[in-house]
Amino acid sequence: MTQNCIVYFCTGRASQDVKKLIKMYKTSPYGIAENGGIIINSSLVNEKYGDRTEPDKLLNYLSIENIDYVLDSNQQSRKTEYVINKNSISKTRLSTAIKKSKSSVEVHASKNTYHISKKGINKGTAMEYLAGEEELGLDSLHEVIAVGDSGLDVPMFKFANVSYAVGNADADIKKAAKYKLRNSAPKAIEELYSKLFKFA
Repeated sequence: MTQNCIVYFCTGRASQDVKKLIKMYKTSPYGIAENGGIIINSSLVNEKYGDRTEPDKLLNYLSIENIDYVLDSNQQSRKTEYVINKNSISKTRLSTAIKKSKSSVEVHASKNTYHISKKGINKGTAMEYLAGEEELGLDSLHEVIAVGDSGLDVPMFKFANVSYAVGNADADIKKAAKYKLRNSAPKAIEELYSKLFKFA
């Protein structure tokens, strides 16, 4: 019996970084970047599944109210989201600003940052769009397996048929995943492959 597995990168990284990973590892030409905001090689205009209208509303409010925050300088080539350093603004203050600004946004936390995108834009909804009839048209015979390590991955876990948290994931991420891997990336991927496939 032949077992087929197609790898898609689904990450919070910028689109140019994901395109490099796709080329380097020769995976599927499709991928998800900016925490769901960009679907690489999709039929979407400029590959944009999200936009920054609502995140702009929040950042404008923060500026007008003189509320300090720091954009992550390593991650600002973004078209659909903003990435803010966690240590620059408290979660409570950010939540209050979202309510007061009436901005329709989602906030997903990684280890050191908050990813702020338009409500409804995340890895899970982007995967659902990519798998759907508009793009790949995957049917119920296809099983989606997700592997992750941070809060950005929880919506992806919810969409996937099966989810795995890597060994160094936070405790709440391990709780959200169906299964846990012993190893951290990249060894975790080897571990997963050995679980999923039997090699002669």
